[in-house]
Amino acid sequence: MDLAARSRSAEFLQTARHPEHPTAFSRQRKLPLPALVALMLTGMRMNIQAELDVFFGHLQGQSRLLRTVSEQAFAQARAKLSLTAIASLDDWLAAHAEQDG
Repeated sequence: MDLAARSRSAEFLQTARHPEHPTAFSRQRKLPLPALVALMLTGMRMNIQAELDVFFGHLQGQSRLLRTVSEQAFAQARAKLSLTAIASLDDWLAAHAEQDG
């Protein structure tokens, strides 16, 4: 399993949900869990809306900015993400790197 598949797995979904939001990421939204995690792993350096526009432009294979998700939608999705989600993904990745040599 690769990192992209792991971020879409049911196991990661359970780990990634904030305890106060047990049904988070269960519906298909404009900012699903794998996209949220991928965006956060990019090492955001610009303001949030600019990062979102660039990220979704790249996802659509376009060189121009694409306003698909608002900064408010990102903040709401981020609030539903467990504080340990990224760390658990990092631990999983490190374990697989050691296992694969």
